[in-house]
Amino acid sequence: MTDCSLPRVWIIGSSLIARLRAHLGAFGLDQNLGLDCQITWAGRGGRRWEHLMPLLRSKRADIRDDPDVMVIHLGGNSIGRHPPSLELAGSDRDYRIWP
Repeated sequence: MTDCSLPRVWIIGSSLIARLRAHLGAFGLDQNLGLDCQITWAGRGGRRWEHLMPLLRSKRADIRDDPDVMVIHLGGNSIGRHPPSLELAGSDRDYRIWP
């Protein structure tokens, strides 16, 4: 497979994702986790659920190719900021607007 035909994966989240990427070498892994894919990492401490859609729009504008797979680890920094029913409603709404 050539680089342009490799599956595209976005791994998005908070500090857990940022720390995972920073420590890949300790596990003997490269940025693509030793897989035949092209991974784009977007981890940053303090990221909350409401940061997801602006981040996805920005990534989409920068990269221009939608991912084949998206791994999202968010929500821990959002706990307690809104009632749980609003958090669930917001996440359901966000999933529906991503084409």
